[in-house]
Amino acid sequence: MQFGVCIAYILHLFALTQSPNFALISIVTALSGGLAAIAGINWDVIGQSFDCPELVHRFAVRDQIVNTIGIPTGMLLFALLAPQTHVAFYLIIALLAAAGLVSLLPRASPTEQFREVSG
Repeated sequence: MQFGVCIAYILHLFALTQSPNFALISIVTALSGGLAAIAGINWDVIGQSFDCPELVHRFAVRDQIVNTIGIPTGMLLFALLAPQTHVAFYLIIALLAAAGLVSLLPRASPTEQFREVSG
C-alpha cells in the first residue's frame, strides 16, 4: 500500500508540473488522494487492532512522535526551499521514491512486532 501511495504522489507531482491536461491532473489527484485516504484508514485499523491498552498507547505515542516531527520538518523545508522550487521538486520526488522502495523491504507487520514485545 505504501509503495502505491508514493508512486501515486510522484505521478501527481509530475502531472501538476508537466501536464496542461486538466483531465490527467484530475485523475492523478483523485488517485493519490484516494490511496492516501485508504492508507490512513488502514493505519487507524492497525492502531485499533491491539488487544492490550498498553500496545494501543505505545502505537499512538509513536504515531504522534512521527506527526510532531514530520509536519514541522516539512514546513521548515518548504520555507527554506521556497526560492529553489526545482530543488524542492526533485527532493520531494527523491524522498517519495526512497520511501516507496523502503516500503518494499521484507519486514514483519507492525502488529506482529508489538505483540512479540508484549508476549
